[in-house]
Amino acid sequence: MNRTLVVALAVSAVAAGLFYGRRTSDQSTPPPSPAVAAPIGATLLEGLGDYSFPVTSSHPEVQRWFDQGLMLTYGFNHDAAERTYLKATELDPECAMCWWGAALVLGPHVNGGMDPANNQKAWQRLQRAIELAPRASEREQAFIRALSARFAENPPDDRRPLDEAYAKATGQLVAERPDDLDAAAFHAEALMDLQPWDYYDEQLQPKGNTGEIVSILESVMARDPDHAGGGGELDLWVRRMRGGRGNGEGKREHQLAEHGQLSLMTIENSDFSAVRQGRQQARRQNRSPVTGWLR
Repeated sequence: MNRTLVVALAVSAVAAGLFYGRRTSDQSTPPPSPAVAAPIGATLLEGLGDYSFPVTSSHPEVQRWFDQGLMLTYGFNHDAAERTYLKATELDPECAMCWWGAALVLGPHVNGGMDPANNQKAWQRLQRAIELAPRASEREQAFIRALSARFAENPPDDRRPLDEAYAKATGQLVAERPDDLDAAAFHAEALMDLQPWDYYDEQLQPKGNTGEIVSILESVMARDPDHAGGGGELDLWVRRMRGGRGNGEGKREHQLAEHGQLSLMTIENSDFSAVRQGRQQARRQNRSPVTGWLR
C-alpha cells in the first residue's frame, strides 16, 4: 500500500480515536476556532421550507442558519451552504454541527470532485467539530463521527480510499440509527459519490451500488415523502432517466423526466415548494417519487 495513503488513513484513525475517547471533563475550555474568512454574502433565504435538524447552540439564531445550510447542502448549492454554515459559526463558534457542515460541503459530490486547495480547511473545520462534539447531542456526535472518515490531514492524491471510508462510515451511521432519514440520505449520497454519473451499463443494467442507492432513497421517500434530502432523490431520478433507463418508455415517462429536471433546477435555486408538488404528482400517478416509474 502506498506509504502516503497509510499515513493519511492512520491520521484519520487517530483523530477518530481521539473523538471516541474524549472525556466530558475536558469540556471546560473550548479549543480555538480555525481562522475562517468572513461569510460574505450570507443571508437568510425564503422558500426553503420548515425542515429542521436540531443542533446544540446557545445562540437563538444559529438553528435557523444551520437548517438553511442543510437545505442548501441537500440542494447541491455548496457555495451558499458553506457561507451559511460559516455565518452560524460566527454567531456561535462552539456549535459543533455548524463546523461539521462547513467541513462537509468542501468534500466531493456527484457534480464534482474535491478541490485539493480545500483539504486543509476541511481538516481544520472537522477537527473543530470533533473537539466540540462532547458538548453536543448523541445524534450530532454520530454525524460528526461519520464525517471524521472523510478527510485526512495529509490526504493522498487519489482520495478514493477516503471516499470509500466515508461511505462505510455513513453505512454504520444508518445501522446505528435506522430511523434517521438524514443518515440514510447522506449514506445514499456517499455511495453516489463513489460512481458519479455512472449508474447503469450499456445494457441499462445497474452498476456498482446503484441498486442499494435506489433502495435507500425509495425507503426515505416512503417514510417521509417531503424529507429535505429529496434534493439527492430527485437528482438520482434525473440521472437515471438521463442514463437511458427511462428513454423510449413512453411519452409520460419523458414528461416525468422533464419535470424531474425542472425540479432539480428549482432545488438549486432554493424553491422547494415546486419539488414537493412534483413528488405529490408522482404519488397521484402511482409512480415512485425517486425513479418516476409505475410501481
